[in-house]
Amino acid sequence: MQAVLPEEKSIQVSATADGVTLSGTVSSKNNLSQVLALAESHFPKKVTNALKVEISPTRFKEILHQVLPSEKEIQVTLTPEGIALSGTVSSTANLSQALTMGETYFPGKVVNLLQVGGIHQVMLEVRIAEISRSLLKRLESILATSVEVVTTWVYPSR
Repeated sequence: MQAVLPEEKSIQVSATADGVTLSGTVSSKNNLSQVLALAESHFPKKVTNALKVEISPTRFKEILHQVLPSEKEIQVTLTPEGIALSGTVSSTANLSQALTMGETYFPGKVVNLLQVGGIHQVMLEVRIAEISRSLLKRLESILATSVEVVTTWVYPSR
């Protein structure tokens, strides 16, 4: 296996009378498929797979920078539960893509500490109303009378 996948250094092969058990970790699903195909070619239907796909944070950061080459400020940190992505990205689209990639390699184990840099714009909808002063005075007197009637009805004076 070292000749086919030299980068995979943590694969253990245990032989028993019933077949072969593969355990340890590989760095990608593609490498897992290759290891299993190689083992099956030598031990047909006698391979037990106990391998896990795990990628190092350093390798993930390399892949992340290949996909998002303009995002040089993204930091990838190993945490006890998975990874933390921190730093600044240039857009919400790149933030979303970095998080999606993190979830692909570390499902349910990504802590998002990323921030979107630059100027943030907010779309506001503003309505301006113009009212004449005399109409406003009439509305005030109508409302004041209504409020007085309601308070008298709700709280009768003694």
